[in-house]
Amino acid sequence: MRIFAAILSFTLLFSGVCFGQSRGENKVNFGVELRWINFGFQASRVEVRNIPEFFRQVPVHEKDGHLNLPGQIVTVPSDMIKPGLVAFYSPTLAPEINVGRYTVRGGISMDIALKPHALKGNKDSTREVHQYDSGTSRGSGTSLAFYAIEAENKMKLGWLGEVEYRADDEYSFLAGYAVSKYDMRITNGWDRYNLLEIHSEYKISTSRVDKKYLGFRINSGSRTSVLLLGGIYSEKMTPTSIGKTMNIKYGGSYFISFGFSISVD
Repeated sequence: MRIFAAILSFTLLFSGVCFGQSRGENKVNFGVELRWINFGFQASRVEVRNIPEFFRQVPVHEKDGHLNLPGQIVTVPSDMIKPGLVAFYSPTLAPEINVGRYTVRGGISMDIALKPHALKGNKDSTREVHQYDSGTSRGSGTSLAFYAIEAENKMKLGWLGEVEYRADDEYSFLAGYAVSKYDMRITNGWDRYNLLEIHSEYKISTSRVDKKYLGFRINSGSRTSVLLLGGIYSEKMTPTSIGKTMNIKYGGSYFISFGFSISVD
């Protein structure tokens, strides 16, 4: 209830901004907005500790016979990762009702997580070690084993609700609430010849992200516009049975997103 009270207060506040107070009649019409390019970035507080050796172990690669280590298991020593920034591509389709200067819309988003993902290097979401000693440096001919904490890049459905106030034909202000989901996994494998090769992967958790935000729209004509949104989020992470074997910490923080949209009446 407090969320909707805040949205209502926001729209009433901007209804008095001196960009021109009236369009004449409060004409009602219906439309649909498509945010076909829409990227979001959230500062992540996810931290995974006490990762069991099982997830950090891979056999020496079968094509690395020159190492003379057939069948040997390589264990990546570090058992803690902070994956870092979470990024989404979220095309959104939202039916809307326009009344005078105000628009109320609600719709669905198709969220695809882009980050974090496995990297070529012993940093951020990824930990690496040489297959033949305890080094971690990358170089020509170096063959490493790795494991990483990643967001699965499978589509998840989310939703949003927004109220928007059009200050004039060019600028708008909006407030909203949105929900998105993504899964986290551990992958392991090899970093050889500047390519990552997956050996195995394990889903460790599912997250629900609740977002509250304010935004700004610039209408560029021909029913197209540019949006910039920012706000705070809270996250609820549910570990899988495998995820419960490690210590997963998480929490809310802030996020921003930007996008391009097309509106159709």
